[in-house]
Amino acid sequence: MQLEQHSIDALRISGIPGYMQDGIISYYKHGWQPGGFLCALINNDLMETFAHADETNKHCILQYVLWFYNYAPSGTWGYATAVGDYIKMKEKEVADAVESRARETG
Repeated sequence: MQLEQHSIDALRISGIPGYMQDGIISYYKHGWQPGGFLCALINNDLMETFAHADETNKHCILQYVLWFYNYAPSGTWGYATAVGDYIKMKEKEVADAVESRARETG
């Protein structure tokens, strides 16, 4: 599952700090583990989100919520195990692609 280009375009103008945008894109593109703030936010853990937020991000949480709600792929955020589930799904996609290529080159 990838972010569509319109989701990336919306991220760029969302009000989410630029230094956080690549982390969101890498999470969706590669399944890379986000840092504590993004992980808590994606997992819908409000207390941990604020605990891990720097001063800039504390003031941008609404922008994150609006972007995830409107542009992030459905089912990839908003519940307690969202990050772990998504990373496992991306790992399976990669493993399946490697296996498929191995069969093709045989």
